[in-house]
Parts: sequence; structure tokens; C-alpha cells
Amino acid sequence: MTRYEEVATILRERIEHGIYRVGDRLPSIRAVCQELDVSISTAQEAYRQLMDVALIESRPKSGYFVLPSRVPSVLPSVSRPAQRPLDISQWDQVLELVATQRDDERLLLGRGIPNLEYETLRPLSKILAGLHRGNDLNGFNYDKLSGSPELRQQVARLAINSGCLLHPDDIMVTTGCQEALSISLRTLTQPGDVVAVDSPSFYGTMQILKANGLKALEIPTDPQTGISLEALELALEQWPIRAI
Repeated sequence: MTRYEEVATILRERIEHGIYRVGDRLPSIRAVCQELDVSISTAQEAYRQLMDVALIESRPKSGYFVLPSRVPSVLPSVSRPAQRPLDISQWDQVLELVATQRDDERLLLGRGIPNLEYETLRPLSKILAGLHRGNDLNGFNYDKLSGSPELRQQVARLAINSGCLLHPDDIMVTTGCQEALSISLRTLTQPGDVVAVDSPSFYGTMQILKANGLKALEIPTDPQTGISLEALELALEQWPIRAI
């Protein structure tokens, strides 16, 4: 168990035992750091863990508060997609999702955008503000095609924690996940090829498949365990799948 998981467990147990009740304000990040002798990032990650399971919420400029317990929602059943490669359809729905305007009353899960009110983003915001105040104008210049060497070196270092031994030259920095997916699929496929995707899948993937003339083979997907490996194995035996 990591240190932030230990801190999250301690706070969770206090909530479950009624030490912190519904509506109570939890100790500040700094107070948790002092009490449990942990870093700010560890305390922030512990609070994020509790927010992810809807035990607490973050209120701007107020702190963290205990939420009422919620009855778990009924999860959707395993998807049952067509068992053959298909051209991308329902394109109007994809375009409608992309064009959807921000709405403060709704959480747009399809966008893949973090909650910008999370405390964990504040240190990053301060760093960026400090860089601007320092009159660092390098951000206005074009960098190397593969990305900043310093950034790639840092990514390579962080990848070690995931068991990946990478050289900075093995890494290419893109402008986002969409470009990374597009480069990968253009490298591995030709128009007309079959690509296996989870069902339902990221709408950005569907955009790339359509733009490159690729066919999608949807694989049944469970809401908890993810893509069905058994169904994927059968699909690989039956169809000439070029990428997953």
C-alpha cells in the first residue's frame, strides 16, 4: 500500500466511524501533512482518492467536506456489439458531442477533462504563473519535432515507476492524446484495415478511424473489468486486426 493510500484509509475510517460526519469540514492539506508526517502531494492524492469514490467533495476556497453516503448505481450490462468490422456510423452524434458547450450544471464525462476545481491542480497553476512572471518566452518558440529534450528526459525517469526502461529518444511529445492515437494508427494501418476497439469507445478514436478509412470491430466490454479478453482472442483468430 502506498503512503497516500494509507492516508486515504485513515481518513476513510474516521468518516466511517463518525469522527467526521456528513457536512463536516475535513482538516486542511497542511494539517494532514503535519499530523501524519506526509508531503503536500501525498495528502492531496489521498483526498483525490476519497473524492473519486464520492466520500468527500472539494469546495473552492472552503476546503474538503464529507458527502452523504450514496446507494451504488446499477452498472450497465456487458455490451453486445455487432460481431463484424463496421464503417463508422452515427457521425452526427459524435459531432454533436464535440460541439457541446461547457455547462456548469453538468459534468461532461465524454470530454475527458479533469475537474478544474481540484486542489491537486493548484501547485501546477502556481508553477505556470511563476514561469510567466519570469518572462520566460521560450513557450512562444517552436521546439524540436519530437518535443523538449528536458521534458522527454523527465518522462523517461517517471516511466521507471511503471516498469518501463525508456531512453528519451524513444519518446515523442504530442499536443494531446488525439494526435498520439492518430500517429499510432497511421503508422500501423492502411485504409480499409480493421481496428479492434472497446465498446463503447472514445469518440476521438472514432474520428481517427473515420478520417483514415479504417473499420471498427467492437469488442464486448464490462463496466468493471473492461474489454473481454476472450472475445478479443476470438476476434484475432477470425479477423485480420491490425491494431487494438
